[in-house]
Amino acid sequence: MEVKLDSDKIKYIICEKKGILNSTIVESMNISTRYVRRLWAKYKNTGQIPTISSRGRPATKVISDEEVELVLAECKSSGSGVGHVTKALADKNVSGRTV
Repeated sequence: MEVKLDSDKIKYIICEKKGILNSTIVESMNISTRYVRRLWAKYKNTGQIPTISSRGRPATKVISDEEVELVLAECKSSGSGVGHVTKALADKNVSGRTV
C-alpha cells in the first residue's frame, strides 16, 4: 500500500497552509479536507510539524535463544500437541506466543 504523505509532504502542507486555502492543498496532494484540518490542528496545538505513526501491526518481540531451547525441549519430551506444550511452558513463565 502506497503511503500518500511522508514527513516532507506534511511539512509542505503546513508551510502552504499559512497562505493558501485548504481546497488548493486538497487538490494538489489528493487528500481530504478533513485531513488537512487535522494536520493543521495538531500543528497549532503542539507548535511542531506532525509525524505519521507507523502503520500495520506492531513488531513482534524477539525470542531469546533460551526460550527457543525451552520450547524445543518441551516439544521433544512431551510429544503432545501445541496446547499441552503451551500449558507446560506457561508453568515455566514462557509466553504462549513463543510456541
